[in-house]
Amino acid sequence: MDKKDNTSIFYRNIQKGIDSKILLLNDDESRIIYYCSREYSTSFKNPEEKVRASYFVELVLDYGYPSQRIDIEVPVERRIPDDRAIVKEQNMQ
Repeated sequence: MDKKDNTSIFYRNIQKGIDSKILLLNDDESRIIYYCSREYSTSFKNPEEKVRASYFVELVLDYGYPSQRIDIEVPVERRIPDDRAIVKEQNMQ
């Protein structure tokens, strides 16, 4: 990540995720891999991806949510713009 970003909470969280092996950035930091319910790879060039990565790390490391129970970019069948989805798992305590 850019040197100017290294003091932000996003950078710190992403670095924690890399250190904990739940995230991986390729050598030129253009792509990120999430180790969640599946191995998900996407571009790391847009600012929104840094926010998603930071919150993924926060959910897993700070709140103890199992990474293998998180999925990213899940298609919602028959979705129209006004649809909303709530995902609830029965065995979560």
